[in-house]
Amino acid sequence: MITATTLHRAFIAILPDDKTRAFLRDSIRVFNKEARNFRFVNVDQLHITLEFLGDSVSSESITAITQELSSHKGNFPKPSIGLTELRLGFPGQTMPNVLFWNLSGGQKLKDLTRYIHEEIVDLQLTDVKRHKDHAKLIHHITIGRAKRSISRAHARSVKEIIKGHSFGELPVFTPEVFSIIASELTPKGPVYKTLEEITL
Repeated sequence: MITATTLHRAFIAILPDDKTRAFLRDSIRVFNKEARNFRFVNVDQLHITLEFLGDSVSSESITAITQELSSHKGNFPKPSIGLTELRLGFPGQTMPNVLFWNLSGGQKLKDLTRYIHEEIVDLQLTDVKRHKDHAKLIHHITIGRAKRSISRAHARSVKEIIKGHSFGELPVFTPEVFSIIASELTPKGPVYKTLEEITL
């Protein structure tokens, strides 16, 4: 349970199922030789962000969001989510620093994200981020981040590792819940804690 007056850096996310998580673990192991250059995400912290709530969200606001979203159980779009492509860097990045899997989820994943966002905005909570540019949202699962700026030559070598590896059959899963997660920033990277789970 969350305690009153606690402030959270919080976001809403879907967590992958066990099969997808195991696949992601194996895809991280492909880059064992890059451990000195990348900080890889702990397997139990892999997620798909749907909504960043803010840096200082009160426990009271978390409770209000949970109650509101829980009242829509059974009405949320329920996407089928699959991994599609492993990439280094987002489109338009001149200095790529994020290693991530692109996702398929179709319109239902976009609709779920928008549904959650609009319900939260309607609560008019002053400590929750209200603006979201859905046109720029890229659903993905980050598996690693560069510890420092990487050269173009290094970026090419990482992309060659991706291109040269056969990852096999890519998993697909349909989530049953999504989660409100608190993120504590530490020198070794963020540490996540699930505050609430909400049924789709």
